[in-house]
Amino acid sequence: MTRLADQLADQGVVRPGVTPREATDLLWVLTSFEAFDLLHAGRGHDHAAAAAALFAAAERSLLR
Repeated sequence: MTRLADQLADQGVVRPGVTPREATDLLWVLTSFEAFDLLHAGRGHDHAAAAAALFAAAERSLLR
């Protein structure tokens, strides 16, 4: 996740004010099985909806 966060920062697409450590932490959480499972099993989203929700959260919290 650190490498991905660094690549996004190098591309200039990370939101202003988001540190590399914060970006890494967010990516770690948003790509975890636990986050997916909470939406899928816990909230009843199908696989595609759970993945889309996590992808959207990553875009909103990390990207410009």
